[in-house]
Amino acid sequence: MKTPHIAFTFFSLFMLSSFTADPDSITITGHLKVKSKKNAPSIEGLYICAKEGDNLVGETETDENGNFTLDFERQEGGKKPVSVFYVNEKSDTVLLKKFAHFSSETPELTFNIE
Repeated sequence: MKTPHIAFTFFSLFMLSSFTADPDSITITGHLKVKSKKNAPSIEGLYICAKEGDNLVGETETDENGNFTLDFERQEGGKKPVSVFYVNEKSDTVLLKKFAHFSSETPELTFNIE
């Protein structure tokens, strides 16, 4: 009789430990790529920012190759989605991606822009 109880206990612990919460500290390694090479805008020095809800949580700029690293801390336990934006040469703020959850503390992402 004890064998099913022990097996159930181990199974329950395994299931509980397999679910992971969003990490509190995120470091996005990002790459901006231009879709069209004809009349391509400069991707060096573009402003990149992350907002969680209405709060600005991180900001950086791209290097000469369009690469960037964006570090930020999740607010309020990561309950609100995080939106990553860039500002183009016309001073338009453009949404790159909205994240509900992060599966890693160090996601590496490539964004294609026009």
